[in-house]
Amino acid sequence: MFGWVWPLFGIAAALSTLAAARFAHRLTPRRVWSGAQWVLAAGVLAPVVSLNVATLLIAAVCVGGTFMVITMAGIREVLRVAGPQGPRGVGMMTAAFAIGQIAGPLTVGLLAGSGSSFRVASIIAALALIAGNGVLSTTTRG
Repeated sequence: MFGWVWPLFGIAAALSTLAAARFAHRLTPRRVWSGAQWVLAAGVLAPVVSLNVATLLIAAVCVGGTFMVITMAGIREVLRVAGPQGPRGVGMMTAAFAIGQIAGPLTVGLLAGSGSSFRVASIIAALALIAGNGVLSTTTRG
């Protein structure tokens, strides 16, 4: 089943960056970032609701189709609001991303003893995305 998920994930990532470059200029980077983050949260939660081929494919499109768009919009927004400190902000975002890439698998590993490690870790990830959107909507817009 996972053999179908990764190619779809990659196709969604490639097409979403092209679509964002073409159409996202009509929206602020913050709005693109926030909207994509909601879609990403839905994709993370889809297999939690029901683990089957359809939800894995939905997750692949939602997650693959948003993670690069979030990165693109986030970098644009940091450069916009931080001015001369923009490169430092991008560095901090990159470090935060790296921490998340380490924390996710560690969380799943720590929960591996329970029968629902994937489910719990996915819910934690979705809650983090939702909380991030809350912060994004309340922070200074420059």
